[in-house]
Amino acid sequence: DAHMSNRMTRRRFLRANAAMAVGAGLLGPQTRGQTTASRPSDTLSVGVIGCGDRGKYLTYVCQINPGVRVAAICDVNRQRLARVHEQLGGKARAVHDYRDILGDKGIDAVIVATNTHWHALIAVEACAAGKDVYLEKPVATSVAEGRAVIKAAQRHNRVIQMGTHQHS
Repeated sequence: DAHMSNRMTRRRFLRANAAMAVGAGLLGPQTRGQTTASRPSDTLSVGVIGCGDRGKYLTYVCQINPGVRVAAICDVNRQRLARVHEQLGGKARAVHDYRDILGDKGIDAVIVATNTHWHALIAVEACAAGKDVYLEKPVATSVAEGRAVIKAAQRHNRVIQMGTHQHS
């Protein structure tokens, strides 16, 4: 049914993250261009939370992947938000509160590239909102936070991938 065609699958999420790895130079050039979207339902709609240097770079990686569309971006810093909004040609919704992205039913997954102390909270809330998560390192600042992220992913049947620079 139509609901299932828009549901995030492990394959779609990992395909999009493989594209991020290509952009980061982690996979060889032989894999470039293999992730193409033939139908709108094949396109992964992403929200980027955190528009600092890492968020800006991950937004670029999404831009060069035809299977990913950055639908929304978020940062509390107006200058960083404006810089990434301009990078996207004004084609993404720009918000200051990450909960606006989590509440958007049209977004399949989020990239969390905020300050470290926000990672676990946003990941848990993203899982509860039905989003899969690409999370910058570290996942959490304590064992308890890390366990909460794992429990949220399991409870809500979500996929979480953590990026570790040059190791993911």
